[in-house]
Amino acid sequence: MRIVVFLLMPLVSCAQPWTRHNDPLGFTVDHPPGWRVTADPGGLVRVASPDGAAFALVQPFLLAKPATARAWLSL
Repeated sequence: MRIVVFLLMPLVSCAQPWTRHNDPLGFTVDHPPGWRVTADPGGLVRVASPDGAAFALVQPFLLAKPATARAWLSL
């Protein structure tokens, strides 16, 4: 499962390429360099700046069958 965080943080700009976090829970997420990724037991994923002042929360969900984000939004 890959989580797309850049859609949730349009104001974050960065001259360096984003870092990929491969989580032991089985998901990956790209984030700005220096940011931290944590996941709680309920599945909520938090991607936070080094000082914690800026963050994005992601609630992943599973679909019965694979679909693109565009297809899912048109359901």
